Amino acid sequence: MRKAIIHSNLLTHLSRFYPTLCTIQYYAAENRDSYGEPQPVWLTVPDYDDLRCTIAAKGGNEVKMPDMTLAISTHTIALAGFYRLIEPKWRVMLVGFIPPWIAGTIFDILLVEFDSHGTLTRLTVQVVK
Repeated sequence: MRKAIIHSNLLTHLSRFYPTLCTIQYYAAENRDSYGEPQPVWLTVPDYDDLRCTIAAKGGNEVKMPDMTLAISTHTIALAGFYRLIEPKWRVMLVGFIPPWIAGTIFDILLVEFDSHGTLTRLTVQVVK
């Protein structure tokens, strides 16, 4: 029988280590606006809203073009729980208990990883501005 180093019930008592709330969304459909431009529709994955998480910067890059400069920031988001349904084509929105300058930021999920005990989920995400 495998024993976990950290009991999974302890995650509920670690709220200060996961001070941020995030919501996982999936791409549902694409509508068109009055000009014919695509307007994607993203919906919250059932039971995957207001999840406890923490976020850390991982890296970044700047792409310079003749008419604009894109800033690509990569982060790691650690979720306090095992969320096996998350797919890399989805996105994460930060919704609460975070510095106000990043509230509402939406990140594209690049990679989903789990710890060896099936108690934590790590997301490698990026935002392009």
